[in-house]
Amino acid sequence: MNRNRSRVSPGDANPSIIAGGTAPGSTFRSLLRSGGIHTMGLTIDELLRAASEASGGLQDFGDPSFREGLGVFLDSTAADGRFNAIGEAAAEGMCLGNLVNRLRVVDWHKNNPAAADDAVEAPIFLIGLPRTGTTALSHLLSADPANRSLLHWEANDSVPPPTRADYRTDQRFLDALEAPDMLGMINPEFKSIHHDPPDMPIECAVLLGQEFTSLHLATTFNVDGYMQWLLAADHRPAYAYHRMVLQTLQSDYTGRWQLKSPVHLVDPAALLAVYPDARFVLTHRDPANVVASVCSLVRSLTSTFSDADWTDYIRSTWPEVIGTLLDNQNAFRDEQIAAGRAD
Repeated sequence: MNRNRSRVSPGDANPSIIAGGTAPGSTFRSLLRSGGIHTMGLTIDELLRAASEASGGLQDFGDPSFREGLGVFLDSTAADGRFNAIGEAAAEGMCLGNLVNRLRVVDWHKNNPAAADDAVEAPIFLIGLPRTGTTALSHLLSADPANRSLLHWEANDSVPPPTRADYRTDQRFLDALEAPDMLGMINPEFKSIHHDPPDMPIECAVLLGQEFTSLHLATTFNVDGYMQWLLAADHRPAYAYHRMVLQTLQSDYTGRWQLKSPVHLVDPAALLAVYPDARFVLTHRDPANVVASVCSLVRSLTSTFSDADWTDYIRSTWPEVIGTLLDNQNAFRDEQIAAGRAD
């Protein structure tokens, strides 16, 4: 396989990869302008065409279920987002990056159909509330050579899948290490709140985002319409796609997956439906402290992408969201205990 082919990297404009260094949205904007498309008010079809061009002409996005979340997200960015220039570029680039990687994952599965039967055996999920130490614990567990963690570059640029032999020498990994920390440069305060180095595990919420069904999208941008849709949505298609990516990435580098994201508490039953033998690690912290810390994080992160004053929105929205996640967590925990699955 040619691992150095000319291509648009899905991470070029993804806000989670602004830390990876490419100017946000630059490639995407040039694609759009070359086609005479305005960068405001993009439609789903415009995004799909841009993603197809960026991927070298791929057109099969797989299960069309992703279109609902993408449509709601686009509507909500237009109605709610109040983006600055960085926010517009980052949101557009995130959509493009998600769609390009999705195209490549679906295409890889079409060329490797037997992978659909490959088991993702007993993956470990860290599912505590946000700001309860899940990142630190994930970094610790990733030190176990028996575990297989998810790194930034492979989550956003999954094809060709890495091999065990070249995992730390793959050019995509080396590029991620060498890229300037754009998010840290734009918003140094956020780096002090949440440090996310490119050589350590990333939240697997990124994979759910490629189905456009992930709470991290409503954490990066203040998009209330999308938030309300997300909390009531069926997340099973997102986890089915999540599994497709893991099957892709483990094809030449097996190991017990160690994954983490607080977003799994939105619909843990959907996760368990796709990964029935999953193992769960639940972190704890005083919920009052969680709420304060989450509000601080959201205020800092979203201020990168909007110059509006979001104090009232964050203060009214996020305590309710954390309350919902806490209720879901406790109900899920009690169900697992009752089923004899808890240690």
